[in-house]
Amino acid sequence: MIHALEHFAARIRQETAPDAHLIIPTLAVLYGSVMRIDPKNPDWPERDKLVLSNPQAAPALHAALTLLGYFPTELPPKSTGSLSAATALAAAGQADGKGARTYLILEDGAYTEEPAKRAAAQGLGNLIAFADTAAIGAKFAAADWHVQTIDGREVAAVQAAVTAAQLVPERPSCIVLNI
Repeated sequence: MIHALEHFAARIRQETAPDAHLIIPTLAVLYGSVMRIDPKNPDWPERDKLVLSNPQAAPALHAALTLLGYFPTELPPKSTGSLSAATALAAAGQADGKGARTYLILEDGAYTEEPAKRAAAQGLGNLIAFADTAAIGAKFAAADWHVQTIDGREVAAVQAAVTAAQLVPERPSCIVLNI
């Protein structure tokens, strides 16, 4: 499985500029094995969702979605959300009981305390955020999130961290990607 994910990451890397490469192992794990998705049925109500806060990662996300067959090559998408939007999606997913998860790739300036505390208070274990600084990880820990710090360049580390986060159903999780 890890070899297949590393191959998927290499294909994404070929399609993007170097400044988008840092998030590629995370995207490979999420879209290659973790997220419940169906490119042939993009409106599937039980699909997992990804909220992208980091605009530099948009070309890598576009490449991953193109490789999966969601759409032909077009202009890459712009940043699609924030912690507040991800919290709302996760709360809706938890309420409908279908098991969908929400994943958030959060850039440094996008952390806001109120939605982080709300996600923890609501026990949104279906929300997993990825951050690129230990400072953000500390803020999530202070808001009572489950926090892990890993080597974000390693596909196997990302895969293991997501699996560990999914085993904490009572709290949202933050995975700090040391890159």
